[in-house]
Amino acid sequence: RYLRKKRPDMVVCILPDASQSGAIYAGIKDLCCNQYSVLSQCIQTKTMNPKRLRAVCTNILKQMMTKAGNIPWRVKATMPDDTLDLKNKYTMVVGIDVNHDLQRSESTVGFCAS
Repeated sequence: RYLRKKRPDMVVCILPDASQSGAIYAGIKDLCCNQYSVLSQCIQTKTMNPKRLRAVCTNILKQMMTKAGNIPWRVKATMPDDTLDLKNKYTMVVGIDVNHDLQRSESTVGFCAS
């Protein structure tokens, strides 16, 4: 009812660390994406680790801002002292990141290049 009346820009949901959280997540995404066209951000309670809270909140905010259409990063094509000018040269930009899942003892690498 709330989504129908108020039409928020984004819905943020905190999910339980239970086995049924996958079904809850799927239901939220279906409701927000398919039925109401509202952006959504789901967060599991286990993600909110007090030791890493600042980093976790920063990453969640970045995800939310990107979903809202903002650009999370920009690359300057020149150095402040003009020693490197990428505007007038063929340039490949490479991005690499790794996520360490401590609970599963596995890591995932992400890679992209222009």
